[in-house]
Amino acid sequence: MSLLPRMSSKVILCLVLLTAACAPPQDTALYSIDPSAPDVQAMQREVARTLPRFLDEAIAGDPVRYANPAVKVALPTASDTIEVIWIQPVRRATANRYVGALANTPVDLGLLQYGDEVSFGANQIADWSFFRNGQLYGNFQDRTAMQGLPADVRAELSALLSPDPIPPEWR
Repeated sequence: MSLLPRMSSKVILCLVLLTAACAPPQDTALYSIDPSAPDVQAMQREVARTLPRFLDEAIAGDPVRYANPAVKVALPTASDTIEVIWIQPVRRATANRYVGALANTPVDLGLLQYGDEVSFGANQIADWSFFRNGQLYGNFQDRTAMQGLPADVRAELSALLSPDPIPPEWR
């Protein structure tokens, strides 16, 4: 099952652009986040606070309550930068290591392609998401970055996203 079930091709393209690389080879960022911005710092704190529960419940949990769990992972690139890319499906390999398939087409990850399996540590996870009742939870980075999208695309994405990125029972 796809991470993006019932979205128009226009919205899928915009979400793929949002979730692509932070620093492509030519330094022409498709999407960048200012780590010093207060909203970005608050987002990063929420991701860090909720990540252990997501990993415990969503990755190994009930596929109905946590449909299509995915993580956004910071991977080193061929040009010594970082590419942040969605990984799905995800499974725990060891206590602190995970394995999953690239869910986007990489920009600067060498020979890696969409669908290739990668291994990563919990410390490389920058975001998480899952679907429940047709709404997408998590997706903190995309929520922060989508203000720059055209109004119609932002409206369609907003309809897909849960009102709060954190499930009510986690509060």
